[in-house]
Amino acid sequence: MKKLMIITYSLLGLLLVVFSFLDLHVSQALYREGSVIGNLTLVSIYIPVYFLALVSVLVILRPLLISKIPYKALTHLILGGMYLLIVMVFIYQVVGESDNWFIWLLISLPVLVLGSVLLVLVIPKDDLFNYQKLSVLYLGVFFIMNIGFNAFKFFWVRTRFYHLEDASDFSVWFIPQGFFNYADEYSSMPSGHVGTVALLIGLIFIPLVMDKYKRYLIPVIGVVTFLILFTALGRVIDGKHYVTDTLISMTLVLSMYVYLSRAILVPQIKE
Repeated sequence: MKKLMIITYSLLGLLLVVFSFLDLHVSQALYREGSVIGNLTLVSIYIPVYFLALVSVLVILRPLLISKIPYKALTHLILGGMYLLIVMVFIYQVVGESDNWFIWLLISLPVLVLGSVLLVLVIPKDDLFNYQKLSVLYLGVFFIMNIGFNAFKFFWVRTRFYHLEDASDFSVWFIPQGFFNYADEYSSMPSGHVGTVALLIGLIFIPLVMDKYKRYLIPVIGVVTFLILFTALGRVIDGKHYVTDTLISMTLVLSMYVYLSRAILVPQIKE
């Protein structure tokens, strides 16, 4: 685990340094308004991420339905409210991102709601405790990312590439153009879409925590990495973000997982 983290952080740091000099040139070379890749990742990435969030709430709730705990009704109310909140935020994201939002919701909402319920019901009781801890980790990062990234965008002003009038309006990622401006055109850093899909890093902890799934570690890392990079490419091609915006998002979400997992999962994570 430590070796994997050292390699990952070293690679992200190296790429961040390199693209600090190449950011504008890469965006100029790749920019295609309304690209296929950009459109593919615009809404679709939210589906697996919010599906896992709903599953996580139900995993935590499932044993509480039959157990005797203090303030049981209040606990159920809080978790049920959290479930509805996640559904509502998903609807808000889809409506805000796509002109075809009604079709997206018509297809995805039944899948999210029914699928999450069915999946939780088939989880073996012996694995439930581990999945509960993983669910707490996922939801923790999920809410921190959503709140933190929006605050970051509001605080740190960077003009999106598609809104640049000329190259003189460009700014490097570590020097803000100003502070406290939440207009979409100036919300380049960090990338919310890449941060959202990076939440799927949580899936990597399943084979790290549960030995019977250990053989799936490399395939899961491969799929998650591909989805993150594919989304990052789409955002750069669409001119919504620079490469460094996406790297910052990856680094922030990864760091959230690393620090929260130390409190929630250790010593279960195998070194």
